[in-house]
Amino acid sequence: MTLTTRSSKVLPGEWVKGKMIGSRSFGHVHIAMSKINGHLFVVKSSKSIVGWKSLENEAGILMKVRSSGCFVKWLGKEVTLESNGEYLLNIFLEHVGGGSIYDIFNKFGAQLSEEVICSYAKQILTSLQYLHEKGIVHCDIKCKFSWKCQIG
Repeated sequence: MTLTTRSSKVLPGEWVKGKMIGSRSFGHVHIAMSKINGHLFVVKSSKSIVGWKSLENEAGILMKVRSSGCFVKWLGKEVTLESNGEYLLNIFLEHVGGGSIYDIFNKFGAQLSEEVICSYAKQILTSLQYLHEKGIVHCDIKCKFSWKCQIG
């Protein structure tokens, strides 16, 4: 049952939650799929007030930076009533198949050339510069941070 929604690329109630791909202090992260076109995306869900605030803050920041092309796209949000009577806030994000820097290092480790490492560092610094220009301070940078900026 959909209680609220925002106009987005993910249609309310027209998606299905798949396998959990992560867990954070606010809640869980799942792969999800559109029932209409099979498009894969990520859904972050929380039932706690603190988690809702965290997700709303993340959505607000992603909406501010959406024109940069360097960050995961925010696709919408929805509040659902679960079968156990709990309300969940779900935010929908672009699925970045390559994963985080941490994932890439785990897969390729010592095979990463200096040029690749420099490219990643430049992408991170360019993204941070963009955030700072928008008055946003990212206080939690870690290797499991996903991005998609491609700089030549």
